[in-house]
Amino acid sequence: MEVRALVTALLKGVGGLVRPAGAALMAAAVLTASNARGQINPAHVNIRIDVQGIAGVSDLVALTGSAPGEINLTWTEPSRTGTTGPHAYEMRVSTLANIDDNAAFLAAQALSVFSSSPLPVPGAGGGQLATVVTGLVPGIVHYFALREKDSLSAVGTWTRSNGWSQTNFALSNAESPVPITDLTGLAGPGEGQVSLAWTAPVPPILVSYRIFHTTFSVASVGGSTTAWRAAAL
Repeated sequence: MEVRALVTALLKGVGGLVRPAGAALMAAAVLTASNARGQINPAHVNIRIDVQGIAGVSDLVALTGSAPGEINLTWTEPSRTGTTGPHAYEMRVSTLANIDDNAAFLAAQALSVFSSSPLPVPGAGGGQLATVVTGLVPGIVHYFALREKDSLSAVGTWTRSNGWSQTNFALSNAESPVPITDLTGLAGPGEGQVSLAWTAPVPPILVSYRIFHTTFSVASVGGSTTAWRAAAL
């Protein structure tokens, strides 16, 4: 009974330690017994404790994609043990502030609110995964959070503390405006005025126009619009 009580106390003592799911925690104990003569016989006990559940994603990285409205995501698959398949990823997204912990994860909106891009299926753990999130509003910073869950109640944690997933945000690729091809100019109603007209392009985000002007034509610089623009005001 004394030996059993000691082992139980040892298990309780290490139960609060944080270890990745799927990892093994080794604990050691030394038991001693003495006889009537005072002789002591030590006994060494090694105990292996397997941590159950799903580990958190610790290295989610977001980078601006190559096409408008795209962001590239990469991460290492979290380890897991004692869970029930099939497994799946849950992703949350915000354009207002970063998602720092589980509480913020639950309060943030699902990826489907921002994009129809599917998430990859989780592997066995330890491998590298990558996906491209498309259909985002171009030119806006998006913050991402990710965790894995099984088909029952096991779910990984999400946190950015201790240096985890510090680059989980990126600016979505901004779309270039459609070129203006029908610019016309006429004498304005007043002295020194010119009236310009054109068809407005239709990009998702249009902040401003910039107008260049000179007193000579493009033809005078060999037809080079690049040279003309370099000399224009």
